[in-house]
Order: sequence, then C-alpha cells, then structure tokens
Amino acid sequence: MRDSISVSGRARARRAETLDQTSLAILSRIPLLAEVAQWPAAQVDRAITPLRQSLGGILYRQGEGGGRLYVIVSGGAIMTSSVVAGGAACIIEILRPGDCFGEEALLGVERLSTATLLPKSLLLAVDAALLPIGGQRVLNHVYGRLSALTAEVAALKSLSPAQRLARLLLSLTDATLGPAVIVLPPKHKILAGWIGVRPETFSSRVLPKLRSVGVSFDGNRIAINDVAALDDFSRGRGRE
Repeated sequence: MRDSISVSGRARARRAETLDQTSLAILSRIPLLAEVAQWPAAQVDRAITPLRQSLGGILYRQGEGGGRLYVIVSGGAIMTSSVVAGGAACIIEILRPGDCFGEEALLGVERLSTATLLPKSLLLAVDAALLPIGGQRVLNHVYGRLSALTAEVAALKSLSPAQRLARLLLSLTDATLGPAVIVLPPKHKILAGWIGVRPETFSSRVLPKLRSVGVSFDGNRIAINDVAALDDFSRGRGRE
C-alpha cells in the first residue's frame, strides 16, 4: 500500500527548484543519507521528491506498507501508535526540521506508527529502493533514534502531566519569547495518551493548570501568551 499523501505531478516538476542548498545541507547532516547529498543532481532528482503540505494531514498510517522514508525541512510531524489495531492512539514522538523518519521502508516492513504532518510542512520523500545503504548504517541510525526516545521517556517520567504537556507544546513552536499559536491535528485524547493520563483527567486537571499560565485551547488551536513563562513552568520554575 502506498503512503496516504502522494506526490503530485506539479511537485515532481518543481523538484530541482525546491531541493535547494538548505535541503541538501539537512541531508548531509543525517548520517544515513549524507552520501545522497553528494550525488549528481540528476541522481538526486530520481531519488528524492519535495512534498509540501500546507494544511497538514496523515502521511501514512500504522500497519500500512510504504516505499519512502522522509526528511523534514520545515514544519513537523506527530507520530502516534496504538498497542492493538483500532485501539486508542497516543503520541510517541514529535519530529521537527532535520529529523528523518519512515525507516521501515528500508526494511520492507509495515509502518510501526501513524505520521501526521503539521500545517505548512515541507518534506523530502526519499525512494528507499534507490538508496545503496548497508545494514550497519541502518542499525546505527535506528540505534540513534532509540537512544533519543529512551532519553525523552526518562526525562518525561520526572515531570507532572501538566509539565509534560507544556514540554510538548514548546516542542511544536520555534518561538522562545512572547506569544505563539499552535495548530494541532490530533484530538485531546491523543494528547492525554502522550502525557500518560485519562482523557477525563486531562480535561479536568491538566488543562486548567496550563490555562493558569496563559495557555488557551480552542479546538485544535492552542494559544500561548508567553512562551518563556510556559518554559519556566515546564522546568518547575513556575506555578504547578
């Protein structure tokens, strides 16, 4: 099965225009794909297609097949997973520019999670079949991802649910001062799963604490009055 968001003919026609030096620089910083950044332009053009998603949406679903892996140039992706097919999903990872995901394509196995793109995202879709990548490089890459996830889980366990949510929101904005607005694809129950609480607890206990530090929720639109104050709160320097 192909990934849910396909590459349009217009996007293919704009490959050379869109795959600029910024994109090549991002590729060069990913050990798994650094060699690709040095390929001749025609070879890069065959293997990589820029994919723009102004509104965001599901790129692929857990359990699907797929022949591409992806690199984020701008925007981001939220990775969710269910323990059982059709069960409740929870956020397992937030990906930002420079991150690579969808490595299952290299192994020919089904997707282990669902990838939902944030609005205004630009990805590089890499055809796994055209990558001459050895097993050791794949193992090194997967080990790096696993190490990062393990460190993130350890850090989150030391925080309260409200602080975990604050960390999540901060990871979804590039702002460091002043106000910020975030538009999220997932529903509250997915956010609740990511911070480890039931949806009813999320609504009755977690959201009020975030509102007390200037965060407002309107559906999937989240407004932060003061990013620095929210950062202080997430680090235990604000009200809890």
